[in-house]
Amino acid sequence: MRILIVTLALLVATTAISQGLENVALNRPYTMTEPSYRLCTDADDAVQLTDGVRTEGHFWTRPTTVGWSGGAPKFITIDLGQVQPISGVSFSTAAGIAEVQWPADLYVFVSDDGEAWYMAGDLLDLSADVSSPPEDGYATHVFRTEALRTHARYVQIVAVPDGSYLFVDEIEVYRGEDDWLAEALPGEPKPDVQSHMAGLRFNGLIKAQLRRDLDAVRADVEGPGLTQAQRTRLSAEVDRAAERITDMAPVSSEGFRAILPMTDLEREIFRLQAAVWRAQEKPDLRVWKAHRWDPLPPSAEPTEAEPPVLDVAMMAGEYRADVLNFTNARDDDVTVRFAINGLPGGTNPEYISVHEVLTVGTRRFVAVSSALPLARREGDDYVVTVPSGMAKQVWLGFNPREVDPGSFSGRIDLASSTGETQGVEIRLRIYPIDFPETPSLLLGGWSYTDGAGGRAINAQNRDAVIAHLQEHFVRTP
Repeated sequence: MRILIVTLALLVATTAISQGLENVALNRPYTMTEPSYRLCTDADDAVQLTDGVRTEGHFWTRPTTVGWSGGAPKFITIDLGQVQPISGVSFSTAAGIAEVQWPADLYVFVSDDGEAWYMAGDLLDLSADVSSPPEDGYATHVFRTEALRTHARYVQIVAVPDGSYLFVDEIEVYRGEDDWLAEALPGEPKPDVQSHMAGLRFNGLIKAQLRRDLDAVRADVEGPGLTQAQRTRLSAEVDRAAERITDMAPVSSEGFRAILPMTDLEREIFRLQAAVWRAQEKPDLRVWKAHRWDPLPPSAEPTEAEPPVLDVAMMAGEYRADVLNFTNARDDDVTVRFAINGLPGGTNPEYISVHEVLTVGTRRFVAVSSALPLARREGDDYVVTVPSGMAKQVWLGFNPREVDPGSFSGRIDLASSTGETQGVEIRLRIYPIDFPETPSLLLGGWSYTDGAGGRAINAQNRDAVIAHLQEHFVRTP
């Protein structure tokens, strides 16, 4: 009895969340991917998603919630009993703590017969026009749209987790106008939604990255440094870009590379970011410094006006590094050429490796600046391209083995395609201590060198990966 009382105290009975809408999914049966999150899985999961009852408190500890562990898409199909006109749907969920994230994708499919399926919309896209979930802290949120104009007996929600967990306590389907029943269903029919999901997921990730890029532009437009006229004009351009993301054509995976900017539309969004910087009267090309392990968002800017100085202190034979950042406010890409001078070993000493840091979109919904291909060389110059409206990082790796101990001062001599030149100081101190060739510390990690293709380690690159790890003192896979 006590357990029953506690449970009932957590329930909140609701009708459709928008006044005047008829929820035709109320108490209708459904099928779904089998729930797998233990703390909220119970026999009533089979009815809870359409019972009109909402959860209070943390979703994943309440029996009124349906939850899953694992990052694969979750499929929920509601049988409305007969073909109904549909104006919208909603998906009630929660996230924000304990590694629970908002859904990565929420696709809506409709079918009159349960055989041919038509995509009615991307609920994340459509819901963004109504409201967005908070970025920080635990919260509940209803992803909702009333912008559909379709019909169906069966409504299928495909929910893709961002990470390893997904929770939902209620799905609603809103009735539309009767004359919609005579209209054709949207697009081409799909006999199998699950096989269709791979392409949708791929394009959903691209759209999500473009929205994050545009969010950074919008934040700058709403911030200081602009006149009201500039803010109005640029806000309108941001809104047009948001519409273009929603309506963008699918991107083919053939030959696709996830290096930002990934598409022409993303390149235009970054050019819009550059236009905002110019309106704020920021310099065309900024050269600046950050800690080498700090995340570097695509539109990162310097926070201090101090000139950058690279400062490296190390033992002989050790590996150390420092970085230099460039931010481009021009409407076109900027080429930066540079050489390292003044240190032992002459121009561009062999013990310094120079890498262009690539910013890469990921399935974890964050762009990561960590890929380190060697920078292109032309004669005595290293050459990197800084895209319009983006930050670019250069990583300098130091591994002196034949240099006498001491303190040294050098510089990076820069020249850009804008005609600017600049010198950046490098301070290098080598202590009179040799780093051991074979450290006594056993260093290891998740290298996957014994796998059969997982984590991108395969027969073609395995030996090179192992050699690289061993060179950097990894001895324990």
